[in-house]
Amino acid sequence: MYRVVGRFMGLAENRYFEVGDEYDFTADRAIEIVDKLGNGFLQKIETVPNDSNSVAEIKEWLDNHAIEYQSTMLKADLLALVNDTDV
Repeated sequence: MYRVVGRFMGLAENRYFEVGDEYDFTADRAIEIVDKLGNGFLQKIETVPNDSNSVAEIKEWLDNHAIEYQSTMLKADLLALVNDTDV
């Protein structure tokens, strides 16, 4: 998920994006926008996993934040690790 911090026309989406809009661009599309327009138009919104996420998604988030866990941990235990971080 990304927050628009600079107004621009998304040609692929055929619409204007206004400051404050939140949009779920793919990572490739966000890179394309930054490559064409430069920095200062998009801000990645950090989403923290919750109970609606799968175990695999929670583990991916933990991996991306270099937080160690045991592969056999239950979902509730993984979420406890997430909630104990200052991210």
